[in-house]
Amino acid sequence: MAISSGQLDSLGAAQVRANLATNVYLGNDRAIAVKWLEQHAEASNVEQLNLARSANASANKANRIAIAALIIAMLSMILSAIGLHR
Repeated sequence: MAISSGQLDSLGAAQVRANLATNVYLGNDRAIAVKWLEQHAEASNVEQLNLARSANASANKANRIAIAALIIAMLSMILSAIGLHR
């Protein structure tokens, strides 16, 4: 009976790699495991790219907030300096 994707999912990528290295999978099972690892790596790369994009968007938002706070602080200092000279 051939190994299933569900069985590989439950083992995880690290164990599947170890099983391949120690020739646990032979013939068709080996081909299935190799293909599963390729798909798993591709999905992981897409997930990492999405996380990086999300982090970049959050950083850009934080930068805009920081710039607004800096402008408000500078205006406050200017108004305070003007108030001291009156």
